[in-house]
Amino acid sequence: MTSFWIIAIVMMVIAVGLTVWPLLGNSVKGSIDRSQLNISLLQEQYQQLDQDLADGIIDEKIHASSKADLEAAILADTQSSSHPAVLPSSKARLTAIALIALIPLCSALLYKQYGNPALLTAQPAATPTQQDVEAMVAGLAARLESDPDNLEGWIMLGKSYMMMRRYTEAKSVYQRQLENHPDDINFLLGYADALAMEANGVFTGEPYQNIKKILALEPDHIQARWMAGMAEEQAGNTEQALAYWEPLLVDLQQINPDMAAELQRMISGVKPNQVASNNTDETNQTTTGDKRLKIKVTIDPDIRSQIKSSDVLFVYARAMQGPPMPLAIQRLDANNIPGEIILDDSTAMMPQMQLSNFNEVKVDARISATGSATPQSGDFYGRIENVEVTVDPQTALSIMIDKMVE
Repeated sequence: MTSFWIIAIVMMVIAVGLTVWPLLGNSVKGSIDRSQLNISLLQEQYQQLDQDLADGIIDEKIHASSKADLEAAILADTQSSSHPAVLPSSKARLTAIALIALIPLCSALLYKQYGNPALLTAQPAATPTQQDVEAMVAGLAARLESDPDNLEGWIMLGKSYMMMRRYTEAKSVYQRQLENHPDDINFLLGYADALAMEANGVFTGEPYQNIKKILALEPDHIQARWMAGMAEEQAGNTEQALAYWEPLLVDLQQINPDMAAELQRMISGVKPNQVASNNTDETNQTTTGDKRLKIKVTIDPDIRSQIKSSDVLFVYARAMQGPPMPLAIQRLDANNIPGEIILDDSTAMMPQMQLSNFNEVKVDARISATGSATPQSGDFYGRIENVEVTVDPQTALSIMIDKMVE
């Protein structure tokens, strides 16, 4: 508030000074040619009239009339002979004194009429309380009753209830909307989440059925894949949970490292002993960390012509038997494939599942138009099986991409 008044006073002083200075500066006597004086005054008053018009003080009609009067007066005056004239200094001083008083007074009256003094004492908005939030949500719910087709509003209301942990009310919102929009992914996801939270975080049963509907409509949906893995894990189906989570982990590592880290912790906690036991007999596990694969990928010429600039190449190795999770994976530009691709423990998805722990694997090379680690219909791929994992292999394995995922 203090800063405002200081700035206002400074600006007022400047305005008064600029207005009064010419009057005080010309208040000395002297011989002046009347024609030259009138021309100078005419120019100044012309400029003032133009400024008043631009500021909206006068309209164009008054502007034109005033200019005509000025021109007529100066014409009549300049037709007479020139003789010495004196600018009356006493009148200039009186005018200056009047302006010094009138300018601040008029400014104050205008501010009182059109300004907003309340803003000078306005306090910063306080952080909304719980009661404020509940009132806003109640207001949103009331407005939506008169605007039932506002889908974004209903989605916001459902999310608001979820954030407030009012799961039963959120479930009612989503269930009501699903009656008219049974395939809306936002309502399906919200309904599944509300059902699960109402059941203390259990995603099996009805929540999982809604999640499956989402995946049928949008197979790459991140939240649905995450929840589907949780439902399978809660049902004791470890391999099915990993089938959802492992490809999802690859996608999240590219788009959301924080979520990927959380998912990796979840995968690590899913019966790690069972994962190891499933592979002990067949793979004859070893702790040799220098084992790797050298791979050379080629593409059938008919397929290469169909590759777009945005396509992605995935090259990954998996165990011949056991979980489908890649033991090592590389994500590359399908249009700029290097001459030799290395798969080793540095490209593992999880520390517990590394390439060096297996003697034989199968290797896939797949071109994805969507960039998803999960195979999609229309992807192109090639595969070789029963590949021996050795220490420092001398030759590269050749994989030809020549098939399409159906």
